[in-house]
Amino acid sequence: MKKKLIIFHPTIAPYRVDFFNDLYEGFLTEIFLYYRNLKSQKFNYEEIEKKFLFIPHYMKKMISFGDREIYKGSIKEILKGKPDIVIVGEYGFGTWAVVVARVLSKRRFKIISICDDSEKIAVECDGLRKFSRDLLIRFLDGLILCSYNTERWYKKYFKIETFVFPIIRNEREFREELRKAIPLANRKIREYALGKKHVFVFIGRLVKEKNVEYLVTSFIRASRQYKDIRLFIIGEEDNNYSGMKDRLNSLIDEGQADEQIQLLGRLEGDELNAWFNIGQVLVLPSVYEPFGAVTNEALLAGQYVMVSKNAGSAGLVNQKNGEILDIYREYIDFREIIGRLNPLPEQLELRESKMPYSYNELMNGLKKWMNEL
Repeated sequence: MKKKLIIFHPTIAPYRVDFFNDLYEGFLTEIFLYYRNLKSQKFNYEEIEKKFLFIPHYMKKMISFGDREIYKGSIKEILKGKPDIVIVGEYGFGTWAVVVARVLSKRRFKIISICDDSEKIAVECDGLRKFSRDLLIRFLDGLILCSYNTERWYKKYFKIETFVFPIIRNEREFREELRKAIPLANRKIREYALGKKHVFVFIGRLVKEKNVEYLVTSFIRASRQYKDIRLFIIGEEDNNYSGMKDRLNSLIDEGQADEQIQLLGRLEGDELNAWFNIGQVLVLPSVYEPFGAVTNEALLAGQYVMVSKNAGSAGLVNQKNGEILDIYREYIDFREIIGRLNPLPEQLELRESKMPYSYNELMNGLKKWMNEL
């Protein structure tokens, strides 16, 4: 018999739909969300909701403290739903509410937290968040973490059951989306004259922590030696960094690299998937990055990846599919990765995935772990 599961989570990004759909099907599940869309960026949420196998309940905000918010109803829903397992997001007010609900409930359900932190973020956690984490973790029965490095750190300092499930997508479904975007990708290869070139991409927000200026400066330097390399930057500015696009354009103009580097703005759907197909190397040079879901998507599209050691998704990188960046060096050294590349063909087909393991294997393992807690 399936166990009863209640999930409280802030919202669901497109790269997390598979994860929540499979948990919904694997248990008797109710899913409660705090808000529609991510606060840091705006996806087409209507399209995301169409992919849900479930109908989420959206909770009502009770009060705000600066950038922290409290939502009402979680204790009531737990007492009414009588779950066997409750999944919460990290170490905020919502997790405290679930702990209180267990005290009030006669049903000793298990509490699992999903924590997306990289090892660097876990180590450098401080202030109120550290206090809340270190206290709350005593009441948790398990943690779902995104990287094995983070897991090793937690095992060193806390006695708690853990399961590592990186932020990855179901390869079968995502690769079918990529396949549908191949014709568009081939049109763009002709439009941008990319045949026989080496194509690098950055996909993410144009914010300070993504370290895009460092990437552009490094790429300009490399382009003086390698004339047939191209960099396409896909993403938009954050309201807090409204001058980032201008700064990047200034760097490109000063480096006389208008032909080598282009800013495409924010893309979604087939437009974005076309560039996953076109790009041969994804570069993610972040100073701060809890995980970096784009790494998984690039690997599924058959790209090599160059990922900052600060990103949780560095755990997806091995000697065959890319390299881990030390972003504290003066420049990114592109020589080794360029040596691996063949020129982009005039006519693309879907490449083989470079992911080191399967989504379904992990999901089956996660369900088993949850049932045995």
